[in-house]
Parts: sequence; C-alpha cells; structure tokens
Amino acid sequence: MKSFFYKILYNRYINFFLRNFLKLFNERFRANLRIHPSGYLKINIQNKNIIYLKTNQTNYVTVKLFWEGYENFEYSLIFIDLIKNVRTFIDVGSNIGYYSIIGATLNKELKVISFEPSGSVFKYLSQNIIINNLSNNVVLEKIALSNRIGFIKFFELYNTKYPNIDNLSGEHNIGTKKLKFNKPTKVKSTTLDEYILSNKVDRVD
Repeated sequence: MKSFFYKILYNRYINFFLRNFLKLFNERFRANLRIHPSGYLKINIQNKNIIYLKTNQTNYVTVKLFWEGYENFEYSLIFIDLIKNVRTFIDVGSNIGYYSIIGATLNKELKVISFEPSGSVFKYLSQNIIINNLSNNVVLEKIALSNRIGFIKFFELYNTKYPNIDNLSGEHNIGTKKLKFNKPTKVKSTTLDEYILSNKVDRVD
C-alpha cells in the first residue's frame, strides 16, 4: 500500500502540481509538508538564466533548491559571482550537475569537466547536460578521482525507502562510510594531476 502511495505522490505530473500548490502556503504551515521534487525542476538564476534539473525524490540538492531557493543553497551566490571569470571548472562529485550547469550557463566561454563515478547518478547528470543544451560545454567523466590510477572499489548505496529507483543522494563512496545498504562495485580511477596532464588541460581556475 505504501509503495502504491509513493508511486502516485512521485509521479512526475502529480508531484509537480502538489509541490507547487503546497508552496503557496506560508512557511510555518508547509514546514512539515515538504514533499521531495520528482521529475523536472526549473530554476531561474538571477531572473534571466533558466536551468532544468531532472531529479527524483532521493536527491537532497533539489529538495533544498525547490523549497529554500538556490540563493540559500550552500555557496551558490559566491559560486555564481566567481564562475563568470573562470576559464576551466573541474566539478568533482558532480552529482546531477547543479554547479556544472550553472557554470556553463552563465559563462559561455567556460570549459567544465564533471566527474561522477556513480552509475545511477551519472545517468541523470548526462540527461541534465543534454536538456540544458550544454553538451558542447561540459565534458562528462564517469571516473573517480583518487590517489591512485586504475580501478578502485566503490560503494553504490541504495535507498531502502525507495529501493526500485536510482539513488541520487550523493552518499555513494569509496568505503569512507560504513553503511549497511550498499553494493560494492569497481570504478575507473585516476589522480587529478594525471588527468590534467593526459588531457592537456592547460589551465584550472
């Protein structure tokens, strides 16, 4: 019964209607009614730059972005100010691409290199780059940056509440978190120095 309820609640179209309806109420009333976004999130950066993020209910980033606004998420405002004067941006652990997309949208001369070793998250990252028409601006690398070159053990966590969908939580790791619900796999790894050298990245800001 619970899984059926979640299936309805996080249907792309139903979720869009509900979350935007609940957002009409004041903060105190809606504090306990913050449903997680699922589907596509539209974000207006500085009232002139529109970006889109495909997401699901496991992603912490889009929960914060929708309910609190990008202005209040991490260091977004500082990032937006700095990225306009940068030539190369390396996004390590890009997740679904929030910072990569903002950077490439605001700075058309920017070269972005996005690293994301998690297979499930990388799928969403790739789709988000495409729907924002940034395929020519962003290089996607399904590689873990590490202190060694080759392959490393990587733990893909799954969400016990939503076991049948991709987990976009960003908690996947190389063993630093000893969590019960994970699936070990091997991913390609390299060092940042080696990547920069072998790919002739001439400047990193």
